[in-house]
Amino acid sequence: MNGMSYRAISRHIESTHDITITHVSVNNWVKKYTYIIKNYVESFYPQVSDVWSLDEMVLNVKNTKKTGKGFHDWLWSIIDPKTRFLIATEVSKRREIKDARKIIASGKKLISQNPNYVLTDCLNSYQEAIRKEFENRTAHVKTKSLKDGFVNRPIERYHNEIRERLKARRGLGNDESAQTFSELLKINHNFVKPHQGLDGQTSAQAANIDLNLGQDKYLDLIKQAGAKPNFVNNLGKRINKVTIVNEGDSIKVTPKTWIDKHIWREINDILKLHEFGWLSNGKDSCWLKLIS
Repeated sequence: MNGMSYRAISRHIESTHDITITHVSVNNWVKKYTYIIKNYVESFYPQVSDVWSLDEMVLNVKNTKKTGKGFHDWLWSIIDPKTRFLIATEVSKRREIKDARKIIASGKKLISQNPNYVLTDCLNSYQEAIRKEFENRTAHVKTKSLKDGFVNRPIERYHNEIRERLKARRGLGNDESAQTFSELLKINHNFVKPHQGLDGQTSAQAANIDLNLGQDKYLDLIKQAGAKPNFVNNLGKRINKVTIVNEGDSIKVTPKTWIDKHIWREINDILKLHEFGWLSNGKDSCWLKLIS
């Protein structure tokens, strides 16, 4: 994330620590730990506003199928304008309705409540995708350009930062590395980088996710991810039966609707292993875990 290539990192390790590590090993480490951290941080639900800022940008990719006139993928991103929290990111080959639906579906999985407004540019794919994913319960606000009162600045600023990073790299290796790169950018943006507009906080802190990370935030994220089991992953498909809300000092898991007895027991057993307790309170009954 500091702009060094894998080969440059390999040379730095050898010159500094007298240890020979190939650039391939460095690449494998990045992939491995990116997804370990990703699975961990996605177990926390950010407290974001009711507005999504959604946009797409082109990524130059060397070893990929040719699309149109060049070799590239599309990076889709959703940001909460208030906290600057990057809710979701996806890489696709095209900008069709199914691709727009995929990024929206990813965003829906990672927050506790759907937005009331989604800001986009005038790409036609957005209108149908938003209508299908939110069933006309979310307002779609289309924006054009700066001279027409462009209001989608948070996501454009984030994408411009990515463009600056990619100038020196001359493109990404392949589709897989493009997705890994986008996931690592998301982690860096949300949990590592302090934002001047947030008074030096990270986006995660602004969204009420404070993991008490020290100076070496990546190392702390890896340690925490390895030390704490991910109850969201353990729930698997049962995740569709519940709503998860991170309330800062606690995590609340609430049934969305009536759950069959055997599935309820499975969810209960998994959550008990992760130190959740069942709080019986009529319609407000839930599983609750206090965060120390």
